Amino acid sequence: MLGAAYGEGGLPGGSMGVSAGDLDGDGWQDIVVANYEDQTPSVYMSVGGRFFTDRGVASGIGGPSLVPLQWGVVLADFDLDGAIDVYLAGGHVTSRHEVRYPRSKFAQRNLLFRNDGKGRFREIGERAGPGMALIYCSKGAAAGDFDNDGDMDIAVVNKSGPVNLLRNDTPRRNPARHNWVRLVLEGRKSNRDRIGARVRVVAGGVVQKREVRAGSSYASTEDIRPLFALGAATVADSVEIRWPSGRRDLLTSVSANRTVRVIEGVGNELAAHP
Repeated sequence: MLGAAYGEGGLPGGSMGVSAGDLDGDGWQDIVVANYEDQTPSVYMSVGGRFFTDRGVASGIGGPSLVPLQWGVVLADFDLDGAIDVYLAGGHVTSRHEVRYPRSKFAQRNLLFRNDGKGRFREIGERAGPGMALIYCSKGAAAGDFDNDGDMDIAVVNKSGPVNLLRNDTPRRNPARHNWVRLVLEGRKSNRDRIGARVRVVAGGVVQKREVRAGSSYASTEDIRPLFALGAATVADSVEIRWPSGRRDLLTSVSANRTVRVIEGVGNELAAHP
């Protein structure tokens, strides 16, 4: 009834990975579902929080990802421009499939889509560095800032191959316009791992929202420390946390380029390392 059961043509998909995020900056969570070979991913855009419409092709994601068999799907702001980008990990079920269907490659190049800020995407993987040139049969994928430098990296698990840890070295041509803030949340009345907490950050007139989740992508879990791009803003005007318990904590004038630890109902403290 909400429009998130079938694809654009009214057909079901061979769903694999799934993740959610605000792709077009309207404040509502959208859903991306990775699908089987010769099926575009489902990009369910929320319409005012009332229902969803599949914009797989119209978003620009559908065309380049039609042939690959998609598994992991990662939603993160990789270039710190305030818009959520999309990474798709792919590969076939078995290498024996290539004998009868040469086009159905076991190992496939993973795809990286850059968001223009309005929910329109362009595939940039071929010019996104040597990490995106790797070709394996990829399955699970997750984003996390493993080197704590303020941008999201990617970990990928492959079938019949090594794990790939892709460090994000996106050039910040003007560091003053690529500020960020990261939150480490600790529940007290809520669960300690803050699963289900919703965070709203306002900086420079831009509103961003994240929800802390325990799982995403395909058989994976993402970094549960929410990371927000602040653009040219040197402070976040407000950081609001709505905890699963129903409690609300509000921080104001949070300085950029640091990690802030927030304890439910207690307050916050700055931390050089989470």
